[in-house]
Amino acid sequence: LLSRGLGDVYKRQQEVQADQGAKAEGELADGVYTGTGKGMEGLVTVKLLVQDNRISCLETAQEGESQSRGGYEAIRDGRFAAMIEAAQGAGIDAISGATITTAGVRQAVEDALSQAEAAAAKQEQGGFR
Repeated sequence: LLSRGLGDVYKRQQEVQADQGAKAEGELADGVYTGTGKGMEGLVTVKLLVQDNRISCLETAQEGESQSRGGYEAIRDGRFAAMIEAAQGAGIDAISGATITTAGVRQAVEDALSQAEAAAAKQEQGGFR
Protein backbone atom coordinates (compact mmCIF):
# COMPACT_ATOMS: atom_id res chain seq x y z
CA LEU A 1 0.00 0.00 0.00
CA LEU A 2 2.79 2.43 0.84
CA SER A 3 4.52 2.20 -2.54
CA ARG A 4 1.17 2.45 -4.32
CA GLY A 5 0.39 5.62 -2.37
CA LEU A 6 3.77 7.10 -3.28
CA GLY A 7 3.13 6.27 -6.94
CA ASP A 8 -0.10 8.26 -6.79
CA VAL A 9 1.83 11.24 -5.39
CA TYR A 10 4.33 11.09 -8.27
CA LYS A 11 1.56 10.86 -10.86
CA ARG A 12 -0.01 14.02 -9.49
CA GLN A 13 3.24 15.97 -9.71
CA GLN A 14 3.57 18.08 -12.82
CA GLU A 15 5.10 16.57 -15.92
CA VAL A 16 8.76 17.38 -16.49
CA GLN A 17 9.34 18.73 -19.99
CA ALA A 18 12.83 18.84 -21.46
CA ASP A 19 13.70 21.71 -23.81
CA GLN A 20 14.87 19.83 -26.88
CA GLY A 21 17.29 22.64 -27.75
CA ALA A 22 18.85 22.93 -24.29
CA LYS A 23 22.46 21.89 -23.83
CA ALA A 24 24.66 21.19 -20.85
CA GLU A 25 27.04 23.85 -19.57
CA GLY A 26 30.76 23.39 -19.94
CA GLU A 27 32.72 21.39 -22.48
CA LEU A 28 31.70 17.71 -22.60
CA ALA A 29 33.14 14.97 -24.79
CA ASP A 30 30.64 12.83 -26.67
CA GLY A 31 30.17 9.34 -25.27
CA VAL A 32 28.37 7.22 -22.70
CA TYR A 33 29.30 7.86 -19.06
CA THR A 34 28.22 6.03 -15.91
CA GLY A 35 28.25 7.75 -12.54
CA THR A 36 27.44 6.58 -9.04
CA GLY A 37 26.16 8.25 -5.89
CA LYS A 38 24.96 7.18 -2.46
CA GLY A 39 21.22 6.68 -1.99
CA MET A 40 19.28 5.92 1.17
CA GLU A 41 20.13 2.22 1.31
CA GLY A 42 22.71 1.68 -1.44
CA LEU A 43 24.29 3.03 -4.59
CA VAL A 44 22.44 4.99 -7.24
CA THR A 45 23.75 4.71 -10.80
CA VAL A 46 23.04 6.85 -13.86
CA LYS A 47 24.14 6.18 -17.41
CA LEU A 48 24.28 9.31 -19.56
CA LEU A 49 24.74 9.76 -23.29
CA VAL A 50 26.47 13.02 -24.18
CA GLN A 51 26.17 14.11 -27.79
CA ASP A 52 26.96 17.65 -28.98
CA ASN A 53 26.86 18.84 -25.33
CA ARG A 54 23.31 17.48 -24.96
CA ILE A 55 22.63 14.98 -22.16
CA SER A 56 20.26 12.05 -22.56
CA CYS A 57 19.67 9.79 -19.58
CA LEU A 58 19.89 6.19 -20.76
CA GLU A 59 19.37 4.56 -17.38
CA THR A 60 18.86 5.22 -13.68
CA ALA A 61 19.20 2.34 -11.24
CA GLN A 62 19.66 1.68 -7.56
CA GLU A 63 21.04 -1.12 -5.47
CA GLY A 64 19.32 -1.87 -2.19
CA GLU A 65 16.61 0.81 -2.15
CA SER A 66 13.46 -0.69 -0.69
CA GLN A 67 10.04 -0.21 -2.23
CA SER A 68 8.95 1.75 0.83
CA ARG A 69 11.38 4.55 -0.05
CA GLY A 70 10.24 7.46 -2.22
CA GLY A 71 13.32 7.24 -4.43
CA TYR A 72 12.52 3.68 -5.49
CA GLU A 73 9.38 4.78 -7.28
CA ALA A 74 11.02 7.86 -8.86
CA ILE A 75 13.85 5.77 -10.30
CA ARG A 76 11.52 3.01 -11.46
CA ASP A 77 9.03 5.28 -13.21
CA GLY A 78 11.72 7.34 -14.99
CA ARG A 79 11.02 10.59 -13.14
CA PHE A 80 14.68 11.15 -12.26
CA ALA A 81 15.72 10.44 -15.87
CA ALA A 82 13.25 13.05 -17.15
CA MET A 83 14.44 15.58 -14.56
CA ILE A 84 18.11 15.06 -15.53
CA GLU A 85 17.29 15.63 -19.20
CA ALA A 86 15.20 18.72 -18.44
CA ALA A 87 17.98 20.19 -16.27
CA GLN A 88 20.75 19.10 -18.65
CA GLY A 89 22.81 18.35 -15.56
CA ALA A 90 22.68 17.58 -11.86
CA GLY A 91 20.56 20.63 -10.92
CA ILE A 92 17.37 18.67 -10.31
CA ASP A 93 14.73 19.46 -7.70
CA ALA A 94 14.31 17.17 -4.71
CA ILE A 95 11.38 14.80 -4.83
CA SER A 96 9.20 14.74 -1.73
CA GLY A 97 9.98 11.62 0.28
CA ALA A 98 13.16 11.00 -1.70
CA THR A 99 15.55 13.70 -0.51
CA ILE A 100 18.51 11.38 0.10
CA THR A 101 17.95 9.45 -3.12
CA THR A 102 17.73 12.76 -5.01
CA ALA A 103 21.10 13.75 -3.53
CA GLY A 104 22.50 10.39 -4.68
CA VAL A 105 21.17 10.95 -8.20
CA ARG A 106 22.74 14.43 -8.27
CA GLN A 107 26.03 12.95 -7.08
CA ALA A 108 25.86 10.24 -9.78
CA VAL A 109 25.15 12.81 -12.52
CA GLU A 110 28.04 14.98 -11.33
CA ASP A 111 30.30 11.90 -11.37
CA ALA A 112 29.32 11.01 -14.94
CA LEU A 113 29.66 14.60 -16.17
CA SER A 114 33.07 15.01 -14.54
CA GLN A 115 34.20 12.05 -16.66
CA ALA A 116 32.81 13.75 -19.78
CA GLU A 117 34.59 17.00 -18.86
CA ALA A 118 37.88 15.17 -18.24
CA ALA A 119 37.55 13.42 -21.61
CA ALA A 120 36.92 16.78 -23.33
CA ALA A 121 39.97 18.31 -21.64
CA LYS A 122 42.09 15.35 -22.71
CA GLN A 123 40.85 15.70 -26.30
CA GLU A 124 41.63 19.40 -26.19
CA GLN A 125 45.19 18.72 -24.99
CA GLY A 126 45.66 16.08 -27.66
CA GLY A 127 44.59 18.49 -30.39
CA PHE A 128 41.50 16.51 -31.38
CA ARG A 129 39.27 19.58 -31.42
